[in-house]
Amino acid sequence: MFEQWSLADLSASSNGHHGKIIFCKILGPVMPWSGVRRSYIASTSNGDIFTLTLYNLKPTKEGTADVLKQWDEVAIASPEVLDVRIETGSSVGVIAFRSVRVENPLQLSVNGRRLNPSVVASIWMSTSNRAD
Repeated sequence: MFEQWSLADLSASSNGHHGKIIFCKILGPVMPWSGVRRSYIASTSNGDIFTLTLYNLKPTKEGTADVLKQWDEVAIASPEVLDVRIETGSSVGVIAFRSVRVENPLQLSVNGRRLNPSVVASIWMSTSNRAD
């Protein structure tokens, strides 16, 4: 069973917060995207703004499966929370924000529904007989 938490109440953890869930609304995508990753700007009901990055999405001809749209309501189970700090070395100073990383997109519920497993990248293995 999951317990709802505020993003502000979760510490940074690369192991995820098992048994916890956060709810957010998607404000829009972060461009550019590439590979099997896609990033979005999201907001919680208490106004916390953060980036949400989904990994292991199925590649398409256009780039990556676009599984989230603006204003979608998303529940993230066992979120992996990161604190990002960038020292720009300019008059901008330091840029700091929170980020939630989702390795398995099936951890999400979007508008009350689980994502279709077809959006997840397939696992493949390449073998060769080469000597290094």
